[in-house]
This record gives sequence, C-alpha cells and structure tokens, in this order.
Amino acid sequence: TRTDLYWGAIALTVNDSTAAAINGDPGQTIYVSKARTAGGTDGLAHSGTAWSIASGTNRNATANQIAGLQTTVVSGSTQDGTDTAAGTQTTSAVTWDKYNPPVTSSGKSFTNLTSGSLGIEQTFGASQTVQGQTVVGALDMYRILSATTGDTFGGTVGTGKYVGTITIDSTGNVGAVPEPSTYALFGLAAVALLAFRRRLQKA
Repeated sequence: TRTDLYWGAIALTVNDSTAAAINGDPGQTIYVSKARTAGGTDGLAHSGTAWSIASGTNRNATANQIAGLQTTVVSGSTQDGTDTAAGTQTTSAVTWDKYNPPVTSSGKSFTNLTSGSLGIEQTFGASQTVQGQTVVGALDMYRILSATTGDTFGGTVGTGKYVGTITIDSTGNVGAVPEPSTYALFGLAAVALLAFRRRLQKA
C-alpha cells in the first residue's frame, strides 16, 4: 500500500543502431515502461498513447543515457540515486534520478519520455487484477526501434510498440503478461535495469 515507492524498467540492446540484431532486436532497440492505469485488460496496453521517439538524435540521446546508467548502476559499484529524496537529484553523477525526474517536475525522463501525468514509473499504491491475480503495481512495456534490419518482432522506427505488461505483487514477485517465453522480454541479450527508489513526500 506504500505510495511513496516507485518502480520503472528500462533496457537497451547494443548501443549502436548499425549493430547486428540480437535475438530479433536490431542494435539500439530501447525498451521502456509506462505507468499503467487501473482496470486494464490482460494482454492489452492500458497506459494511453505509446511512447514515441521520432527523432534519431533523440533516440540516440535516450539510448546513451540508458547505457550510461547501465554502466554506473548495474555494472559499477555505486548505487547512488536509487534512494533519493525528490528535489535532490544530482547534476553530475549518472543516477536514476538524474535521468528520470518526477513527472511533476519540468524535466522529461531520459530526455524524451513524459506523457501528461504518466511517466515511466508506477507507484505501488494502486491494486490491479492481472490474470486473476491481485498485484500492487503494473507497467506496460514498449519497444522502440532505431533500425529495422534483423527485426523479427515487427515495428516502425521511432514508434513504440506495446510488447507486454510486467507486474509485481505485495510479496515482491515479478510477473509478465504475456509470459516472457513468448517474446524477447525486454531483450534476452539486453541488460535490463529495474529501479526501485523511495521518493520522500513533502507534508
């Protein structure tokens, strides 16, 4: 029932749009979550308009930020930025907060991603029923191509395609609709970052 905890998911294949496809994902394919509203239908997006990054320059900027975060937070020894109060984002360190400011602020997540009151994060406070199971959080995942050479899942460069929903229940179990075996869940060869952080609320 905590509403001061948020979660989001991002993934990236090789950060080179000319690289050979890996498991059907061309180079620089981006996967990014979007907050899902309650009352959705299993197997269908329920987060409004799909993410879209039409500009190649903007896709490259987003990919570079994800790649930098992967190196710093996933591969490196530091975990700073994953437990940071709102409004204290650093300007120099590569952190989740730096690239993913709250949707109430003026910044966009990973340069290009904010849609109204929906960002890439979701709170744990809104219960939903997915495949008959009550979950405390659900995120729709979108796949954004920077190239189509080697693409085996279908898609248009720059236009996000809904590929599934990830869920988390009150005990921390993470699930997916459809099942991960039916598609390359956020890039089988990609390194995915599932980031949790506490956002302290002002009284």
